[in-house]
Amino acid sequence: MYCKECGSRESNDSKFCSRCGTKISNSQSLRRYDEKSSSLLLFLLPMMCLILMGGASFGYYLYEMNNNKKVSKWKESGEKLASIGKYEEALQDLKRAQSIRPQYTVLKKDMETIQKAQNYQNQIDQVSKLIKTRKFSEAKSKINALKTSLTHEKSLIFQPMPELVAEKETIIKVAEIKEEFANLNTVDELAAKLSIIQSLTSTEAPKVKEQIINKIVQVTSDQTEKDLKKHNFSEAINLVEKALTYSSNNKKLLELKNTIDQSKSQFEKSEQQRIQQAKEAAAREDLKNHTSAVKVVSLENQLDEYGDLNILGEIKNTATKGIYSVNISYSVYDVQGVIIDTGYTTVFPYYLDAGETGTFSDTVYSVYQDAKVQIDNIEWILE
Repeated sequence: MYCKECGSRESNDSKFCSRCGTKISNSQSLRRYDEKSSSLLLFLLPMMCLILMGGASFGYYLYEMNNNKKVSKWKESGEKLASIGKYEEALQDLKRAQSIRPQYTVLKKDMETIQKAQNYQNQIDQVSKLIKTRKFSEAKSKINALKTSLTHEKSLIFQPMPELVAEKETIIKVAEIKEEFANLNTVDELAAKLSIIQSLTSTEAPKVKEQIINKIVQVTSDQTEKDLKKHNFSEAINLVEKALTYSSNNKKLLELKNTIDQSKSQFEKSEQQRIQQAKEAAAREDLKNHTSAVKVVSLENQLDEYGDLNILGEIKNTATKGIYSVNISYSVYDVQGVIIDTGYTTVFPYYLDAGETGTFSDTVYSVYQDAKVQIDNIEWILE
């Protein structure tokens, strides 16, 4: 039992409080004990409520933590799947997360972003189909639209897409060059396409580049052959040197350049010989034209009834050029060979082209005897 004054605990048979000395009765002790018990219960009940509430809160906390882990896991999984282009699977994971946290706006935004990426991927797939059907114009239009749209996208999900679009653009450029290849017939045309193909990173680009270089070599070889036949050595060597800028160590081009140099040297040597021969021939021709350009084809003379001697003849221009103002000097001899007279006459027509003939005539008066005419000299002017 307890003292009513100080609350000290005493044995049941105590008469007085051992602490304060107050007399202790049984009724007082029981009442004091009841008060103490009530106070203890009042203290314990809130504590028990707090403990129960704490346990419930902790359980709810664990439940929410578990849900948060699931949401984070599915969100992270969705982002990873989206980053490698598995958009449908990514959306499924985000839908699972959203079923737990429907109020999370970030999940909604992620889903919208992935759906947009999926739409872009569908457009890229459409470009691939257009390329396969060789509809390059439509494909390029879609690519330009995609490039414009992707410039505004900042999410990491969209990072691989510009590279995919660039790859499709490269494929189109390579395909267009391959399609035009058969109609490229000059070094300049081929070089322009070579410049484009060298800037591309397509796996097919090196093969197309090699084809272009081979055709440059072939076109150069064909054109050089034509130039050599016409002795256009400058054009030929310029063309080969231009081709060598695109394939500096090409064996065929180097051999072709050597062939041109040799052909040029041989031609120049033969040309010098030809010029020398031409000069000599020209000198001979000039000598002939100046000394023996006229050949007497015929010469006749007849004494008429009046005793006059009529002279008639024909000459031919054997020069290689035209001549004009041809004059003939002649002498008339009697039968004993004594000169009777001399004369001078002009050939008609005035001008004779190479190979043409002309005539001349004259009359020696009062001869009265048989006579012989001899041409002493022929003069002409060379054209």
